[in-house]
Amino acid sequence: MSIRKIIACAALAAGGFSIQAASAATMHMGGWDVAWPDSQASSDGTYVTLTVLVDGGSSFTVLQKVAVYTDRAVDGRFQPVSLTFTQTSDSAAKRLLITQENLTNASGHAWTGFDFILEGGSTGSAGLPYFDTAYSFGGAKTFSIAPFTTVSSPISGGGVRNVSLGGGTLADNTVWRPGALSGELAIVASPIVGGHQQFTLYERPDAIPEPSSLALAGVGAMALATRRRRTA
Repeated sequence: MSIRKIIACAALAAGGFSIQAASAATMHMGGWDVAWPDSQASSDGTYVTLTVLVDGGSSFTVLQKVAVYTDRAVDGRFQPVSLTFTQTSDSAAKRLLITQENLTNASGHAWTGFDFILEGGSTGSAGLPYFDTAYSFGGAKTFSIAPFTTVSSPISGGGVRNVSLGGGTLADNTVWRPGALSGELAIVASPIVGGHQQFTLYERPDAIPEPSSLALAGVGAMALATRRRRTA
């Protein structure tokens, strides 16, 4: 039975309810500890809740993430939500599958894109952790990204470490649900037998810079052009 069929059957058997949930700043699942900043564990601002939908032992773990983004953009850049995965077992799940995300744009800005970024990790015998984009976006049942329409996933350091979405806009005060029961964003976690793997997943919206920021950028460009003419 395929991973996706196992996920669907488990979700149906659970009646749509989770196996394990956490709203604190750390949790244990599938041979991994996953932690996020205390500043993102409070509903007073940007906050995160994780749920384990399916525990597939050493093969895979299926995660759902709920996040509310309240931080405002500065020059078109947001502070990302960050999840740090630390291996705690030789039989840690080899694949982390993210599905049914529930992300709320409460930032005061429209989002014009979204980035999934992996940083850190040890090469070990399995290499660095990376996104399995062939699994995530290469089949009929893919990780849904609407209202975005484009996916950029350059290969770097032996695998895809950055997935960037674009070609659409998510309005402020809107809930976005990337992924579905039939589609997951797959991370090959590359646990190390007899070793220690640790890496961080960043999820960051992109926004159109505020008019004031654009004006400052224009002033800077004019000043630079004037300086070049004077020194020519």
